[in-house]
Formats: sequence, structure tokens, C-alpha cells
Amino acid sequence: MPLRTETREKIQSVAAEIFSKRGFHNTGLRAIAADARLSIGSIYHYFKSKDDILLAILRRELATWKEFVADLERRELPVSKQIEAIVVQQINRIGKERDRSAIFLLGRLEHSATLKTNLVEVYEEMARYLERLLRTGIERKEIRPCNSTVVAYAILGIIESISTRIFFHNDKITGILRHEAPAELTQSLSKWLAIDPLPVNGR
Repeated sequence: MPLRTETREKIQSVAAEIFSKRGFHNTGLRAIAADARLSIGSIYHYFKSKDDILLAILRRELATWKEFVADLERRELPVSKQIEAIVVQQINRIGKERDRSAIFLLGRLEHSATLKTNLVEVYEEMARYLERLLRTGIERKEIRPCNSTVVAYAILGIIESISTRIFFHNDKITGILRHEAPAELTQSLSKWLAIDPLPVNGR
């Protein structure tokens, strides 16, 4: 990786960690520079402001999401399997990429217009993909007819609720959610969206 790219990535990684611990509003460029062991001038060489750093982090998250769903589409999995993969990936991210995941969760609590505005783009992209996926499932008769918009946001809401509980607590319930939520949630969603079986003997 070129030095310029490596430094830029380092700044984003350090910023994500500090944002997750202190909040976006309470974090300044000097704190990021200190933790990254760079001069404030070096930070300004790569980013104009902390808003600029945040935007870079969110754009990368959006690019990662697009790569993930593109891979699902290439594999041509059934709709139910794609939904399952999305649920597992999103919940497991809390453990694997805690700092970057935290930015999405903290965005609900922060009073930063910049953070909220840019989070919308990522969140809406996820919702639009789920909507398209659900409509495809309905057309293929893989899932029951439903309002794809409502169901898409319901799925995202459930994922966000579980992820928030995992992020902000470290207790027995967190352990249960971390290890059992993906399987339990995907099973429940499968039953919720399943096409009703045909009646036996006309009943």
C-alpha cells in the first residue's frame, strides 16, 4: 500500500476509534492527530476537517456494503439465503469492526447534522437493496406478497436494535445475542416471509 494511502487509512481508523469512544461532537482534529502520532499539519494535508474524515469513513462503509451485496448477487443465492447473509454480516460486524459499526449506532444519539445527514445515504442504500431483494423474492414466489418497503425497514430496525444492545452492554444477554441472534432472527424472518402452504384436500 502506498505511504499516502496508508497514512490516510490510519487517520480514518484512529478517527473511527475516537468517534466511537468520545462521540463525533466531542472529538477534535488535535485529538485525532495525537492518537495517530501525526502533526496537525499532516492531518490537514489529507483532510480539511473532521467532517471530511467522517465522510471518508462513511463512503468506505458504503463501498464495502456495495461489494458485499454484489458478491451475493454474483452467487445467485435464493432470496432467503441473501437475507440471512445480510443479517449475519451486519450483527457480526459489531465484533469484527466495532469502531466503524459504532459510528452508525452513535449517529442516532449525536446532535451532529453532518453525521446524521451522511448516515442517511448509507442506511437508505441498505434499505433500497433489501426492497429490491424482497420484490425479487415475491416475483419468484420465494416469499409471500408483502409491502417490501415496510419489511425492508423492519429488518434494518431489528438488526439495529440488536446491534445497539450488543454494543452498549457486556453481560449475559449480550452473549446470547452475539451468539444466537443471527440464527434465531433469520429463522424467524424465514417463517414470517414464507409462502403459506397449499391447503391439503382443498381445505
